[in-house]
Amino acid sequence: MSDNDDKGCMVMHADMALNSDLSERLRSIRKAVGVSQKEMDPLFGLGKRSWQRYESGKNVPGSRVIAELVWRGFDANWILTGQAEMRRPGAAEYARDPLAGYALRDETDPSSAIGTKNEAVFSRLKQTSHALEEMEREADWQPPVYWHELIKTLMFVHGLDESGAARLLDALQSHLTADVS
Repeated sequence: MSDNDDKGCMVMHADMALNSDLSERLRSIRKAVGVSQKEMDPLFGLGKRSWQRYESGKNVPGSRVIAELVWRGFDANWILTGQAEMRRPGAAEYARDPLAGYALRDETDPSSAIGTKNEAVFSRLKQTSHALEEMEREADWQPPVYWHELIKTLMFVHGLDESGAARLLDALQSHLTADVS
C-alpha cells in the first residue's frame, strides 16, 4: 500500500468519525426540539427522509441547514465540532420553543414579559442599523442592499463590532470599485 493510499484511508476514516459525531449531534438537536425525523424535514424545507439520512451519517447537511439551526439558537461550533454548548448562550431568552430562535412574539402576550424583551431586541436592532448607516455616510458610499443587510446581521446576530464592520465596508467598497474599473 502506498503513502497516498494510507493518507486516503486516514482521511476517509476521519470523515467517517466526523460524520458519525455530527450525526449524533443532529440526533441530539432533534430530540431537544422534541419531534420525529419525519417532522424535521418540512421544518427546514428538506426532501423526504433527508433528516433521517443526516442522522444515519449517509448525508451531511449543507450550509443552509446549518445556518437555519444557528438562526434557531443552536451553536454552530457545537454542531460542527462538538465543542461549546448545544445552544448559544441567551438563545432561548427570546423564544418559548426550541424552534423559534430569536422569534419575536406578540407584545400584548400576558403570559410573560415578552414585550419587554421585544423592546430590548428592537432597540438593539435600531442601534445597529443607525451605527451601520452612519458608517456608510462617513464612507460616502451605499453598498448594495444585500451587503448592507449581511453586515447588519453580522453586527446584530454574530457580534461584529463597529471597527470590524467599517473594515468590511472599506474592503467591499474597494473590491466593488476594482471590479467596475
